[in-house]
Amino acid sequence: MDVGNRKSARKFSAPRPGEGVICAPFINHYLLTCESQGIPRERMLATAGVAENELNPPDAWVQQSVVERLFHARLQLWPDPTLGLRFAAAMEPAKAGMLGFMTLSCPSILELHETLRDFGGLVSNIFSTGLLHQPGRVLWTIDFLYTDATIKRHSTEWVLAAFATLTNRLDPHALYEVHMSHAPVLVEGRPHPDYAAAFSCPVKFNQATSAVVLDPHSLNKPSPNGDPFVYETLCQQARLLLEQLGSGSNIADRVRREIRVLLAAGHVSRDEVCRRIGISNRHLHRQLQLQGCSYQTLLDELRIESARQQLAKPDCDLDRVSAELGFSSIKSFSRWFAAKQGATPAEFRRMSRGRAYSADLRVPAD
Repeated sequence: MDVGNRKSARKFSAPRPGEGVICAPFINHYLLTCESQGIPRERMLATAGVAENELNPPDAWVQQSVVERLFHARLQLWPDPTLGLRFAAAMEPAKAGMLGFMTLSCPSILELHETLRDFGGLVSNIFSTGLLHQPGRVLWTIDFLYTDATIKRHSTEWVLAAFATLTNRLDPHALYEVHMSHAPVLVEGRPHPDYAAAFSCPVKFNQATSAVVLDPHSLNKPSPNGDPFVYETLCQQARLLLEQLGSGSNIADRVRREIRVLLAAGHVSRDEVCRRIGISNRHLHRQLQLQGCSYQTLLDELRIESARQQLAKPDCDLDRVSAELGFSSIKSFSRWFAAKQGATPAEFRRMSRGRAYSADLRVPAD
């Protein structure tokens, strides 16, 4: 079975102990989830001794030490022996950024694994995944680089529960059992009932590795809940994002990344971009001005890029393209495109097809 890196995505190098990072939008989503469970953001930060600027650094990556302080503050304010399982049930993948959208559109379980392996760097470099083949089964393994045993246990249970849910969405018969390398939380001498609630299969503890155990025949089985077209489009965007991560980041780069994610999802707005970055509209305007650009300039830049890519495809549907780019009608999209491109969408499509036809012509050999 080929489980090679078909996407050729760049990977983060493994950090030294204690020097990992997690993307700021994911941490802000974590804090929103805590608020929905009754713990205000201000109280969390005060208890953890974390300042707002530590959650929104210029490069958009929150240091591992900050994450650990937030996690311990959450447990201090609301002790919960199965916190990771509770977060897995509460968090929505689509709110976890590009990686979340990709997991929801994966056409198969194998591609779900590849997505987390190859594009996990969009969220963090604190974890690693793998596939371990054994007779009659395959283990999808997860390992966190936390040295704190409590945080590692909660994080492992969180991700295993989320992966099991996504796996069941793709194929409800694929999951055999779940392995955890740590001991269970006990209630009256038995594993906590939250484990049974989180997993629709047997859970074994004190195993050699933490993993979900899968039917090997299910890995490449196409799922009716996946969307190959959306998935490949998101993969293209994810590669661009990973390339940008390798060349530094500033506020304009961060805005571009969030606009790409939201355009791929079919709904983009300035307010949502600000929410995901964690700054106000006014602050965003001032910061972009200092860099000689504006939100509208960046939005138009990425809209025209996406429009060109989609219009060049033979099965392009103008209704869908205009809606995904945030236009109220084909007419308004056509006017905007013509002003930016110097040609209407229909004219651009004809020119693209003409270029493609010319490129396919071959001179016969003598």
